[in-house]
This record gives sequence, C-alpha cells and structure tokens, in this order.
Amino acid sequence: MKMSKSVKLFAMLVAAVFSMSSCRGKESAGSKPDFSKPNPESDFEFSLIRNGTAISIDYYSGKSKNVVVPSEIQGCPVVKFAPDEWPEIENLVISEGVEVVRVYSEILKYIKLPSSLKFITLRSDVLESVDIPEGVLFVDFGRTPLKSVKLPESLVGIADRAFEKSNLKSITMPEGLKYLGNKAFEDCDKLEEINVPEGFNPFFVCTDSSWFGIHSEKTFEDVFTGEKIKKTVALQKLLKREFRDYESSANDEFKEFYYSQYE
Repeated sequence: MKMSKSVKLFAMLVAAVFSMSSCRGKESAGSKPDFSKPNPESDFEFSLIRNGTAISIDYYSGKSKNVVVPSEIQGCPVVKFAPDEWPEIENLVISEGVEVVRVYSEILKYIKLPSSLKFITLRSDVLESVDIPEGVLFVDFGRTPLKSVKLPESLVGIADRAFEKSNLKSITMPEGLKYLGNKAFEDCDKLEEINVPEGFNPFFVCTDSSWFGIHSEKTFEDVFTGEKIKKTVALQKLLKREFRDYESSANDEFKEFYYSQYE
C-alpha cells in the first residue's frame, strides 16, 4: 500500500521537528551558566554601610539560580554579600571588591571567591570543594560536606564549628592561625590527618567567637571529634597551651575587622 504525498510530507515534518528539538535539548543539558555579566540591580535589595560609602547586599529576589554579584550598585562599591533567608542559588560568582560573604543556600554547588575577600560564612548541603583565596582572615563552613579545602596562609581565625560534619580527609593549619573555634572539627568522621606547621605556637582555642581573650585550656576532644582522627601527643600539647599574646597588633586587627562586619 503506497503512502500518499500529503502523509509523506507530514511524516517528514514531524521527524524534522523532533530532530531539532532533540538537538536543542542536548545543547541545553550540556550548556554552562553564563558568568560573563552580573545580575541586574533589580535582583537585589541593599543598604548603605561604612558611613554611606559602600553597599551591603541584604536580599536576593531574582529568579535565576546562577548569580553574579555586581562589583557596584548605583556607583557605590559592593563590599558585602549577605542575603537574608536561604536563597535558591546553585552557582555563585562574587565580583572583585567584595570583602564579606555570608551565604546560606541548601543547593549551592559552586562558588567563585574574589581576591578581595576577607571574611566568609557559608552553609550548603551539596558543596564539596571551595578555593579560598589568599587574603582571607576568617572562615566558617559548618555543616557543609566539603571534601577538600586549602586554608590560605593569611588565615587568622577558624570559627566555632567551622568544619563541623565535613567530609575532609586531611587539613593543614596555616602558620599565621591565631584562633581556633570550639568544636571546629566536630563529627568529622572521615578526617584522618591533621598537619601542624613546625614550631606552630601559640595554638589558641577560642570558646566564644564574640571575644578573643584568654580562655581555659582545651583538650583535643574539645576541637576534633571523628572516627578516624589520629590523636598525636604533640598536637594535644599544642591545644592545651594558652594564648598569652592577646594584646598583639594581629589580635587587635582581627577583633576590629570582626566587629566591623556587623555594622
């Protein structure tokens, strides 16, 4: 039985449409987010800080899950990105000039940080790695399933519970570290290796992140808990030392910066 010309033409059209849609589908699935330009100002709510000379982004209201934070808004530099609530952001690029980042997003799987960054607090249920640039002073990634992280030599403070429940297998402390928060590595069941620089002294355990004076001695278990952690005698001795140089310029600089983030 022969097919009529009209039926043949219809079949060819259907096949062509299906082929085109399939190709577009493949391109869409393999495409990467466009990070070439920042999101529009209308995607953000913001406020003036630092005596009206800088911008703090306080809320993200955009629809896209891919966000590029602008370096300035209405001619003022953006120095802080700290949206309230839990924005649905999957991919996040922070522009140069931003110094403070505080983000809680359950679905965040990629973040690019600028060299200007000084202070970061981040929570995610899926983020497995992050590149922390040199210049960062303070970190907090509690309850984020990080598998790998390299702490910069510039780092001064690790927050309370900063790497709680992470999937890190090893961690190396930078020589300039001054403050190690209580339970900073709690429930890190995959952590096997803790590297401490030779001559690392002092190793100060801070039990209260709002004040940086002398506290009572801390044991190894106050900071590190996990099924595979190797308890070295040397590290335990370091953790029991008190930090006496609390009037140092480094300490004052860190406190001043820490408090300035809550203006």
